[in-house]
Amino acid sequence: MLKRTTQCRSDVRAGQRFRRVTPDRAVETAHVLSVAKDAVGIPHVRFTVKRKRPSCVEYVDGPRVLALDMFATSYSEPVEA
Repeated sequence: MLKRTTQCRSDVRAGQRFRRVTPDRAVETAHVLSVAKDAVGIPHVRFTVKRKRPSCVEYVDGPRVLALDMFATSYSEPVEA
């Protein structure tokens, strides 16, 4: 069983992977492509998502972009490489 932790903003770096389980029991694994500040200085995470539902095929979507705070809240479970 995977341990659930709260992710710190400074822990999010390119190359890392984080996971969450959605209400429909899909497992989403986010692969961080980059972390950079926008024009007004707000840090954003650019990432792809691999989504797997219990009864469906796995697929990859993205790239997507979220503000770092929202990303760290949404994808709070680190995944070992």
